[in-house]
Amino acid sequence: MNHREKEEGACRLSDKIATLAERLERADIAEFVEFYKRPSRVIYVSFIGGLARGLGIAIGTTLLFALVFYLLTLVVRLNLPLISRVIAEVVDLVQRNLKTLETLR
Repeated sequence: MNHREKEEGACRLSDKIATLAERLERADIAEFVEFYKRPSRVIYVSFIGGLARGLGIAIGTTLLFALVFYLLTLVVRLNLPLISRVIAEVVDLVQRNLKTLETLR
């Protein structure tokens, strides 16, 4: 390698380092590292995030089941023979299982 090739290689390396530094700066790596230096802050943020996710799941599940039960009541009110019979059988099975559980206690 002659002097000129070494110089070009150094320029390319310098450009790559500058690009990497710019990308790291845009990614806020320093803030990320600073955030993880304080474990209490990490625990707090994780706890609040977990609460928010849990609350969202609870509300979403409640709304979904409310919609399903509402639709089932509409189906029962329509008195469709086949579907109403299936729902009646499911209700009967649940009631029998509840009675069985009560007798086991």
